[in-house]
Amino acid sequence: HNVGSLMHLFNCDILIQKSLSEPYLEVWYNKHFILKIVEGCNAVSVVILFISFVIAFSGKFKTTLLFILSGVIFIYVLNVIRIALLTVLLFRYPEKEHILHGVLFPLIIYGLVFILWVIWVNKFSKYAEMQLNSGFSGKEVAEKMLHDNGIFDVRVMSTDGQLSDHYNPSDKTV
Repeated sequence: HNVGSLMHLFNCDILIQKSLSEPYLEVWYNKHFILKIVEGCNAVSVVILFISFVIAFSGKFKTTLLFILSGVIFIYVLNVIRIALLTVLLFRYPEKEHILHGVLFPLIIYGLVFILWVIWVNKFSKYAEMQLNSGFSGKEVAEKMLHDNGIFDVRVMSTDGQLSDHYNPSDKTV
């Protein structure tokens, strides 16, 4: 198992073995049973979610395929590191199992996948370089949308950058 290989690189006393009676792997660290690796720990659901999103906003075939392959490898490696770190942290802080396993590590893995999605949509997807067909600027489109909906007290300002737009309620600017 790759988690064991990673931990052996750091001279950890790790044993990962198949359970004799159940469909999971047992992880023993420093001669203590620490955790079970079950089917849901393999990050397959995260990989499926990642691939689905990239395909939904696909770009050029080769770019899409390369991004998916590199993303899947990244998620796999990240998951191996996650399980190794979780093993060590649960050994040291067993009372923190809920926060480590249920909150912190899902937040990290889903957060990093979300960042991959943002990179994909803004740099590589078919929407990354989409130009407005109307010939209007983004500012002009925003002003028209506001006015069409009866909003006349919000000022639209142009800014540089991607995903740099926001609404400031204190001075009513977008």
